[in-house]
Amino acid sequence: MRELIRQKYILTVALVVLKRSRMFGRVVLADYGQPFHYPLREGLSAIRPYQGTLECYGSTLYREVSMTEADLYVFMARHRLGILATICPNATPQSALMGIAITPQLEIVFDTVKSSRKYPNLIARPACSFVIGGWGAGEQTVQYEGEAQELKSPDLERYQTIYFQVWPDGPERMRWPGIVYFIVRPTWIRYSDFDQNPPLIREFIFRSGRAAQA
Repeated sequence: MRELIRQKYILTVALVVLKRSRMFGRVVLADYGQPFHYPLREGLSAIRPYQGTLECYGSTLYREVSMTEADLYVFMARHRLGILATICPNATPQSALMGIAITPQLEIVFDTVKSSRKYPNLIARPACSFVIGGWGAGEQTVQYEGEAQELKSPDLERYQTIYFQVWPDGPERMRWPGIVYFIVRPTWIRYSDFDQNPPLIREFIFRSGRAAQA
């Protein structure tokens, strides 16, 4: 590959991983050594062929990076904890660290008890938010806004199965007085990865159960 770099072109190159973050790998364009980023999912080879459109600005190559609902699910499902924010009766926020499980539809499932502050908050004001990620190595986070609903049969049993797969001790807590389960369906999600340069930030707006990238 020795053609001159044009302002915009399509080519096939080999990608070599320099560093892997939680969901993305940092890579270089092998022949020119110019750094850019390429999403690498778990289980894929570290060296992959790439075919797509690259743009050249000065000496640096950039590639448009896509972020799908499936990518969001992979990231979110790796986390068992999230910070939940609810709205109390005097319209001030209240936060709690929660054990969570994620569905492929990006719904969040968690349990709580009726004596908690969050329970009456969510019953009266279902709008809530989560922050997921950002505690380990790397600067990848999800900001999540959605509507909460207390689960009842027959949906309750289906979502309990998903939750108990992540939290095997969940069935033991079913003996707790007043335990309940909630599902939160997304209305807006922002994924941010500040390990990339420039940072990768993607927003999704959910209408009628489907997401559109902002």
